Amino acid sequence: MLSHRSFLLQNNPDLCMQERKINPAQLNFPRITKKYKRIEQEWAPLTQTYFGQGIKPHDPQLLPKLGIQQGEKVLVFAGYTGAWARALAAQCKVTFTDLTSEATNIAKTKHTPSKIKWLRKFQTPIGKYYSVHTIPAERAIQRPKVYDWSFSFEPIPLEKQNTLKLAIFRSLLNNKGCILTYRPIFDRVFEKDGLNKAVEKHVEHVANIYGARVVKIKNEKVHGTFILRKVQIIKVLTNDEAREKAWIDIRLWRILSRAEKNKKQLNSVQIAQSLNVPVEELENSLERLNQLDMLNAESVFESTVKRP
Repeated sequence: MLSHRSFLLQNNPDLCMQERKINPAQLNFPRITKKYKRIEQEWAPLTQTYFGQGIKPHDPQLLPKLGIQQGEKVLVFAGYTGAWARALAAQCKVTFTDLTSEATNIAKTKHTPSKIKWLRKFQTPIGKYYSVHTIPAERAIQRPKVYDWSFSFEPIPLEKQNTLKLAIFRSLLNNKGCILTYRPIFDRVFEKDGLNKAVEKHVEHVANIYGARVVKIKNEKVHGTFILRKVQIIKVLTNDEAREKAWIDIRLWRILSRAEKNKKQLNSVQIAQSLNVPVEELENSLERLNQLDMLNAESVFESTVKRP
């Protein structure tokens, strides 16, 4: 009795031409270096000593300014001390994530309002998180259409580790996409370090590969504690085609990573069969992963930068 693979090859002669061995070790695709412990050691002291983000939003029009609708599901990645996440959670179903256990411990702690009456109105609106997870941003989204948006305020560690592109890549699985916010000060203070250019490079690189749309909003005014602050908003808007391609690539990425870890070679026809795609689409997926890997860290963020 013929195996399924033999049956496919016998009835589809073209597959014989397309079938090939794939050695993951010889391919270019994103590899996560898992330096999580070192990153956590670097950022944990800041989390403990500086309970706050550069801007603590206190704005009743925050959602319209970001383009988020009330009640939508938002994954906050690299949430840090959570000022923005708490503001969003007041009107949205927010899942808070961060790489450091210190940040997620703060997220799990009840944040009580100030006892000083006049100060209460300047505090960040408090919302209850739907869930809290200690997980890297590049792994946080596992399936399509679980969330409407991914959101992060100044995810500096991801830029330093060259993984922001992977978080944006994962966000293509969302219903709507990804939103990043930054203070304009980063354009000036960190211009020599390439941060202002790196963020746009990450975003445009992923969008070009998958056919997503990029929207940039400069100098949007957001009410912070006591004063009106300006922020830069960068949005990556996904679509059905981008979502479908990203879902194929994420599953292939898992297969390649697992095979490389176990030092195994793969068969192109069998991979295509497991992904339920034509072999031609498998080759397209490999090329997209190659392009995703091409954006290297050298031009992104080399120097050590601490949060202001």
